[in-house]
Amino acid sequence: MKHLKSSSGDLHRLFRQVLTVRELAEPLASFDRETPVERALKLMQDKDFDLVGVRDEASVAGYVLRQDLVGGVVGDYLNAIDPSEILHENAPLSEVLEEMASGSRWVFVSFLGTPSGIVTLGDLQKAPMRMWLFGLISLFEMQLLKRIKQRYPDHGWESAISPERFAAAQDIHVKRVKKRSSTYLVDCLQLGDKGTIFKKEKSLLEILRNRDPDARKPISGRQFEKFMGRIEILRNDLAHSSEIGAGDWSSIADDVAILQGFLKDLESSDGG
Repeated sequence: MKHLKSSSGDLHRLFRQVLTVRELAEPLASFDRETPVERALKLMQDKDFDLVGVRDEASVAGYVLRQDLVGGVVGDYLNAIDPSEILHENAPLSEVLEEMASGSRWVFVSFLGTPSGIVTLGDLQKAPMRMWLFGLISLFEMQLLKRIKQRYPDHGWESAISPERFAAAQDIHVKRVKKRSSTYLVDCLQLGDKGTIFKKEKSLLEILRNRDPDARKPISGRQFEKFMGRIEILRNDLAHSSEIGAGDWSSIADDVAILQGFLKDLESSDGG
């Protein structure tokens, strides 16, 4: 059996170095405190900005919302930036996802010690976030396959899936063999097939735990089935360049947290 050459730890290290909040951020437009509101409003309307930064001695001291601006100067409408609204440019993408899932409409990004970038909900649809999510799901799928191979070294998993799904795996296997691709039949299972095998095999399902730290009991087959259904939808949205989860970032964040927990469970079992 071929062994995985990566783990979630490897993946997270890669993302921390390459895919960070910096890759999602847009420059934060800003004005001096004494800038007339009319000037700021024109830019915000032209660019469809909901907010802009306000500078005080060349540094961003806060922000103003377009909906609040009436007259005078932008400094009259200054909102202070809460430290919780600021992420460092090298923060992992998981942090911005958690912030947006909590109800935030934006997160400021600090470059060289000052908030000079911004991430909004629309930015979560960008390629870096999609790559990160797809990578997590792909690694999860690889780990499911590894455990199935360990549990069924001489086949035996076939009876856990329907005849139609088994035939689909056979079709894929035949096509790969024709292309001289070295593979086994079990490698031709789809994500949903792997989930079905896990759901029906108690020894496999017991590897996975509920994310409730006080319970830590094995997840039920029904719970796992629902989770796998949501993950498949997310994976398909990512693969087909569709809007991710119809913008329901709270639900996506919950499922990503479960997914990351399952990855840890899978990697820690049998030496990972």
